Amino acid sequence: VAVRRRGAADLHDLHAGMILAALRGGKNIFVEKPLCISGDQLDAIIGGYTAAPQPGMFVVGFNRRYAPLSLMLADALRGRTTPLQILFRVNAGLLPPDHWTQDVNIGGGRIVGEVCHMVDYLQFLTGSIPAAVTCISIAGRTGQYLREDNISLTIRFMDGSTGTILYSAQGSKAFSRERVEVFSSGTICVLDDFRSLEIVSGTRRKRKRLWSQDMGYQNELRQFFSGDIAGSRRRFLDAVYTTLTTFAAVESLRTGQPSAVPEVKSIE
Repeated sequence: VAVRRRGAADLHDLHAGMILAALRGGKNIFVEKPLCISGDQLDAIIGGYTAAPQPGMFVVGFNRRYAPLSLMLADALRGRTTPLQILFRVNAGLLPPDHWTQDVNIGGGRIVGEVCHMVDYLQFLTGSIPAAVTCISIAGRTGQYLREDNISLTIRFMDGSTGTILYSAQGSKAFSRERVEVFSSGTICVLDDFRSLEIVSGTRRKRKRLWSQDMGYQNELRQFFSGDIAGSRRRFLDAVYTTLTTFAAVESLRTGQPSAVPEVKSIE
């Protein structure tokens, strides 16, 4: 299959090289997701980051964690006493098999290249590290739909929380794209397409609706320009774990077995 490539700025296989050059140059870094698309690239990035005398700001474009309703949702979960159960449903839409993102050597495939957004979001809500992942897909006569584009991915976190990402290319574009449901200590939170948030705790119900969708892009840029180096280091580690989790998900889909997420000993 001939792969159709877009503009050079979009290509995921170029991220690692640009990151390493910026680290060597002592630059602050803002890179779109994914952080990288292979284990060798990730090892090189970690090595470059730890070797840098004074790493500056490092922000990966996981914008959803910065959305105003995401911050409100996280605040509602603060002080929880039990692990979370989370369902993140994504009505992703169909991409042709010759699209550049589908090539694992260019775009990384949709798990590494896009589901990373959802993995990062689950880390943000739980505040915990992924321990293991199980990934399954549709099977049989799938027609125009790729198996890797229609998956159910469940992550077990170190704090006991679980998060399931239902990612489908089979839905209608007329329906909402993303919906998050969180269950926690007598509280249910439902975030719909980063436009509305409903929090039900006991008999109390709170709703917040925005005039338009806000997926956190402005807050993400504010974070980059904030100069919060300590926060940047924590989020870099999150990005590393997100990347490792997507690699583990691909392996789980291949083997049909749960896959452990390797532990990162330290990032100094």
